[in-house]
Amino acid sequence: MALTPAEKQRRYRDRKREEAKNSPDATRPYLAAPFHKWMGSSDSAYWQEVEFPLGVSGLKFEAFTDDSGSADIARPYDEWGASEGYYDHFTGSVGRAEHMVWNLIEAGTALARRLNQYKLEHVEAELARLEKADLLDPSERKKAVAEMVKLNKLRDRLKKEKRFAMPEWMVNDQ
Repeated sequence: MALTPAEKQRRYRDRKREEAKNSPDATRPYLAAPFHKWMGSSDSAYWQEVEFPLGVSGLKFEAFTDDSGSADIARPYDEWGASEGYYDHFTGSVGRAEHMVWNLIEAGTALARRLNQYKLEHVEAELARLEKADLLDPSERKKAVAEMVKLNKLRDRLKKEKRFAMPEWMVNDQ
């Protein structure tokens, strides 16, 4: 079966994302100070910009206090990836921050996908219930049709994708 243009585009974006993850950032030779020093101490406004949205989501965040890279942090959670060198190009605190951005995007996307699936299942179940309902009373039928129109609009909205603009944080040579 042929891929739709949307599926082709999605696969292209996924492939580009994987390539970007596995290639070093082109700005590295120009970064004189370690990222964690540039960001300041844990009570700096820069770190608080990161900590606040995570904190109100119930996630604990600790500001970087050293220049350890992603391999050092990931090893307890992904021994195989660390031993295979997957994290090796995410060096220093700047690499750790770059990798963290990728992981936050992936986690947010996965959570959004599950929320979407959950809501779609419930909207479609309610639509099915209304379609099977024995609506002999004209006023009840009118209410059910109005509700079905509303549910169909909700389902259409849930089948769309959401996009967010954010600054570029990794510049690869590709």
